[in-house]
Amino acid sequence: MNATEGRSGQRGFARFRQSPDGARLLRDQPSLRDVLGQDPSALAALPSASLGRAYYDFMTVHGFSVEGMAELGQAGGARPMDADERWFAERMNTLHDVRHVLAGYGQEPLGELCLLAFRYAQARHPGMAFFAITWGLKMAREQPGVPVLAAVREGYRRGRAAVWLDDLPWETLLAEPLSALRERLRITPPSLYAGIGAPAPATAFAGAERPA
Repeated sequence: MNATEGRSGQRGFARFRQSPDGARLLRDQPSLRDVLGQDPSALAALPSASLGRAYYDFMTVHGFSVEGMAELGQAGGARPMDADERWFAERMNTLHDVRHVLAGYGQEPLGELCLLAFRYAQARHPGMAFFAITWGLKMAREQPGVPVLAAVREGYRRGRAAVWLDDLPWETLLAEPLSALRERLRITPPSLYAGIGAPAPATAFAGAERPA
């Protein structure tokens, strides 16, 4: 991902810094990593229908990995950044599993591919498109008759239709009802992904139809 980033990271940071909410967050630099990872019991105590509780349930199923995701961008090959941009990059990496929750995708391979396409629509990171397409083609060859590529394309369309998620004050949104938040952010249900029969994530959209 570092090798295929191009200038998408700089563009994303510039957009973040220029938006009112992003500028405010950059000034205060809250630690989303600490909010999500230091005290899971605080997330568990949130209302059952809230974003924060859905995130807690999702991470309990898959294993808490906040630290690993937050530090992902520090792997070898990362470009030089100043302190503000490093904070922004850590925040974006920390949001990975929050995006899983919002988008209703699981952590199995198809869910990750669909989320990559969703994310590419918002971040325009060339590597996200490359991996979503190449891995999607491989998976489609291995599962003939399964609409893998259609589900990945749906992820891209859903990302384009959604509100830009990167400059939102997630620390203050965790107690909000997940369904209302999805509606406000224009995040529609992943109908093709749900219909394929991938393992239902803990954050699946209510009422999504799944094969028996």
